[in-house]
Amino acid sequence: MNFANKIEKRFLVEGLVMSLHILSKESSDIKIALLDQFIPLIQLVQEKCNQMEQEQAAKEIFKMIDQLLYEPKETVKEKAIKVLLDIRNVVQNEDKEAVMNLTLKLAHDPDEGNRISALKILNECAQDMGQTLCECFIVPEIKSLGIDEQMRVRMEVAKNLLNISKIVSFDFF
Repeated sequence: MNFANKIEKRFLVEGLVMSLHILSKESSDIKIALLDQFIPLIQLVQEKCNQMEQEQAAKEIFKMIDQLLYEPKETVKEKAIKVLLDIRNVVQNEDKEAVMNLTLKLAHDPDEGNRISALKILNECAQDMGQTLCECFIVPEIKSLGIDEQMRVRMEVAKNLLNISKIVSFDFF
């Protein structure tokens, strides 16, 4: 690899991150369009960049997803949830922890809509995690949200209980 290619790759991540930050502050339509690009961008960085650059890009993308999960505009928030669920299929195993951290942050948010969003994500993630991780991480969150003071949150727990129950042992609940 020649020196010009090294410089180009270095600026690839730095330029992408800077552009992503600028676009993440734009209108809802631009934020949705930006969210559509996160997975292809991660794949591009994985293909073209070294491990350190991949980690830097993933870290920045997860920061932006974190911000977009709390958007007041529901369409942006729903798109951010979808991207968070889809991103699990393309990121490295270490980065899957970031998906769970963002989800747990939502689960403990004062806004009931965010707790409901967390339940949807936990429901989708449960099958990927397997029985042991599900019993250690997801079930305690589901139990906690099952006694939430907001009826809508408890109702969402009821809707998602069957899927999670299929993964854990019957005597666990």
